[in-house]
Amino acid sequence: MALMKLIFFAALLVFLFDSPIKAENARPILVSDAVISVPVPNGYDDLSEERELPPYAALFVTEEIEPWEKANEFSDKILVYGIGFRPSSEAIKQQKFEEIFSLVRQKIDAQIKGSAFEIPEGLISKSLVDSIYRDSLGNGADLMEITDNRADRKALLLNTKMVIPGVFTFPVLEEISFTRVSGQIVIAHAIRMDISRLRCDKCKQANTKAALLKTGSEIRDGLIEMGQSDE
Repeated sequence: MALMKLIFFAALLVFLFDSPIKAENARPILVSDAVISVPVPNGYDDLSEERELPPYAALFVTEEIEPWEKANEFSDKILVYGIGFRPSSEAIKQQKFEEIFSLVRQKIDAQIKGSAFEIPEGLISKSLVDSIYRDSLGNGADLMEITDNRADRKALLLNTKMVIPGVFTFPVLEEISFTRVSGQIVIAHAIRMDISRLRCDKCKQANTKAALLKTGSEIRDGLIEMGQSDE
């Protein structure tokens, strides 16, 4: 019965995110001594204060429309947080940015392949990479692709899942964004149920991937644009 309800109501999502998503407002986060404006995409509510997140983080969640959201089983959401750089040259900051992205990618890739991965000694600590990994759904990923690889904007798309024992295994897409803005790094984990993988004809017509990639791109581009306007 739970699965039938999911299939019945999942078709609603086909239309919910069909319209263009634009960042109409922003949420400030504090990273080191920099105030960074994070765009809040259409269709999402800013629950940062309600959930009592620290100043360096933000949480955007879609409205509770679907039955699994009303039951607090799963929510399409975006978790955003900043990572501060210690004072150093621009070259070192860029190298750290590149290494963070590379090490997270390698760690998830190793999990998908079922192989071991040891974080080498370098500019980036093991604890930082592990914390980004823990905030993701990387443990359930079976596919990964690079969806952005610019100098100041990078992203990984994961085909993953969320398992709720006795309820349902939700097929999920997650895009992890890495943006270098105002001399700091902003990480965004955007997750959305991949209703195209549910068993119903209308569900298969949904383009969850395109909608998620559009949201992630607008967040990264918005971070850069707002960061430049604040300088």
